[in-house]
Amino acid sequence: MANRNARIREQQAQEEAQAATKKKHKKTIIIVVVIIVIILIIVIIIIVIIVLRKKASTTGTGTASSCKTSANCLAGFVCDTSNGKCVQCLNDTQCPGKRCNTTIGLCVQCLQPSDCPTGTTCNTSNDNCVECVTSSDCKTAPNLICNTNTDICVQCLQPSDCPAGHTCNISTHTCS
Repeated sequence: MANRNARIREQQAQEEAQAATKKKHKKTIIIVVVIIVIILIIVIIIIVIIVLRKKASTTGTGTASSCKTSANCLAGFVCDTSNGKCVQCLNDTQCPGKRCNTTIGLCVQCLQPSDCPTGTTCNTSNDNCVECVTSSDCKTAPNLICNTNTDICVQCLQPSDCPAGHTCNISTHTCS
């Protein structure tokens, strides 16, 4: 009986030791996860700071954007001496494969429809090549309506866009 009680106590001690080890592992995992989250937050903050600095250099705010020559600008920017602001470009040659929007000094996809690949057009409000800006850009049935929120040709935006007897599924923009 004494041997049995000793074995039971030994087994209980082993189980308690295993439970304590599991508890330590859980704490270690939680600590590692918290450290990873903190590192991710720091990386995000660094990225935001970098983006804000670049934005400041292109929007003409802050000392980084004041210039007399391109040497006063951050890498990848040139000085627009007419207004003393650092910009991404002054002409198309500074935008390989793109166009220079000289009004804002940024390289963009397009300034006019002819800058875009066949089957797309230029949305001049954001200087991007898109499938459509108006429904007249949509030429392939059944998608003959331009969803101006997404610049994509769809079948319908409202029930009246569908043939008689069909309804418009507003979430998929299809007639059924």
